[in-house]
Amino acid sequence: MKKITLLIISLLFNTAYAANDLSFDSLLKQAKQGRAEDHGINAKRMQVFKENKAEQKKLLAQVKKALVKEQKHSKELDKSFTNNDLKLIKLSAELKQKQGRLKELLGGVQQLTGDTLGQLEESIISAQFPERIIRLQELNKSMADGTTSISMADIRQVWFEVLREMIESGNVTNFEASVTDATGIQTQQMVSRFGTFNIATTGNTPGYLHYSSDQGGSLSELARQPSGAYMGMLEDFNYQENGSIQTIGIDPTRGQLLKALMQEPDLVERFHQGGLVGYLIAVLGLVALIISVFKISVIFTIKQRFTRQLKDLGNINLNNALGRVLNVQKQSEEVDLESLELKLSEAIYRETPALTKYHSVLKIIAVIAPLMGLLGTVVGMIITFQSITLYGTGDPKLMAGGISSALVTTVLGLIVAIPTLFSHNYLSEQSKALVQILEEQAMGRLAQQVGNK
Repeated sequence: MKKITLLIISLLFNTAYAANDLSFDSLLKQAKQGRAEDHGINAKRMQVFKENKAEQKKLLAQVKKALVKEQKHSKELDKSFTNNDLKLIKLSAELKQKQGRLKELLGGVQQLTGDTLGQLEESIISAQFPERIIRLQELNKSMADGTTSISMADIRQVWFEVLREMIESGNVTNFEASVTDATGIQTQQMVSRFGTFNIATTGNTPGYLHYSSDQGGSLSELARQPSGAYMGMLEDFNYQENGSIQTIGIDPTRGQLLKALMQEPDLVERFHQGGLVGYLIAVLGLVALIISVFKISVIFTIKQRFTRQLKDLGNINLNNALGRVLNVQKQSEEVDLESLELKLSEAIYRETPALTKYHSVLKIIAVIAPLMGLLGTVVGMIITFQSITLYGTGDPKLMAGGISSALVTTVLGLIVAIPTLFSHNYLSEQSKALVQILEEQAMGRLAQQVGNK
């Protein structure tokens, strides 16, 4: 089987060779021609190399000469470095020996300079004297490297800055500085500094400023100014009145109290913290206020008419309840006493609803308002405890803020309920007094008629 396979392959190969006999000859001819061309190129390259051999030897000699020269220079540098290192060690030993106690003084001055620099960077007085920070930083840096000695002038400079800080801490002064407003625009303004406690702009646009040491000692307006008496005292301050005693609010914590006042919400923000329940309570309060004002005006008008009618009982005026009740008695003089009594009672009952109208509404509001406030507080506490469940108790501000917001609705409910209850009681007493006048006058007329009979 193998012999038959080899025979078939040989026949196929002989057939393919016979068919491509001319192609193999052409390929062999091309290979010979390419070899001849490569030989010619190599011969040209060898000729060029032989022609440049002398020049290459010259360049090699120059490089070897330069190498010898650099090696010699390197040895000289090594020797010079060793000598300088020995001199430096010797000079350092001499410096330590000569410094003696002066080195201890340098360490003390360096520590004092560092402590003073830290205090001055946080002091608002540096807003008036920013150059002192730069001088002390340069002095501290020169002492830190250990190679520069300080002079008496440097020591006096540190002493001078400490003394100036003490003196300026008790002064109230005016100076011009660059102030950044709430929009980020810097302007030159006249500012007043109150010791080391506060710095503010006075005059037409008064406002407390924040001193930031992180931004190169810059001054910027507070995002929110404290309200109430603090701004009032600042508006009334007049730097031109030298030697006068003026009241001004100061921050002994150097900015911490002002930040706390900035975060304290005002009345409007407190109101909005009540949410939907707070708004509903406010609507109830507004309704109670309208009703109270209306009813007080009505009661006041009725009392005036009652007073005029009481002064002139003979002339009955039908524009008031008392006149209408007396008119019933006048028109019923011929009837019996029992019928007259019933008619007078009916007239009084007819006038009473006008006097007590809307009183029940006020009573309902006085009861519902604190209950709605309690509802808002319970809802707010639920939200607060949900936040504690999610975020834990690591942040006391989260708990305090949530509880504070929850109690706002209780306060709103009490604010609405207390005056509403007072108004209801006042109007009820006034209405009872007017009804009592009607009853007294009716009974008096009834008794007068009994006497006449």
